[in-house]
Amino acid sequence: MGLIDRVKNILLTPATEWPAIVAEPVDLGALYSGYVAPLALIPAVCVLLGTLRADGLSGGVLAGVEAYVLNLVAVYVAGFAVAKAAPAFGAGENLIGALKLVAYSWTAYWVAAIFLLVPSLNLLRGLGLFYSFYLLYLGIPAVLQPPQSATLPLAVAAAIIEVVVLVVLETIRRELTPAMLMF
Repeated sequence: MGLIDRVKNILLTPATEWPAIVAEPVDLGALYSGYVAPLALIPAVCVLLGTLRADGLSGGVLAGVEAYVLNLVAVYVAGFAVAKAAPAFGAGENLIGALKLVAYSWTAYWVAAIFLLVPSLNLLRGLGLFYSFYLLYLGIPAVLQPPQSATLPLAVAAAIIEVVVLVVLETIRRELTPAMLMF
């Protein structure tokens, strides 16, 4: 399936798209090259364009590269942590499944990054994040297959993991940025 169709389907018909995602054999390289890397470009480009005015070309490029790397790393770290947490909720430990879950559920968050270009519309980016959490909730039964009673608790745990990963990586990025600007 093409990238545009997958994005459209996960956003508009997630209940039918999650089983299709589960059925597709994919390895880490294919998941990243075919989905994560292209979609992670959306916030990176928007951050780059958004910071050009304030920080100039070098600051904008640096911010864009940092946003891109942060998103690539965050998907793996969050997926790894979700895979490790899943057995506590009666699901199997499935790294590729957890990476699929994180990557595809973040679609709305990445697409909503377009609102970084218009600061007055930043609230809509927040709605994208909440929709991503909903996609996560819908994907858990299909992808990780916990007992039905554990779906909501696992979704909450996975959402917390994702937020913690993003906050920690963003904190690290902020600490490294001044050092990187010295070169």
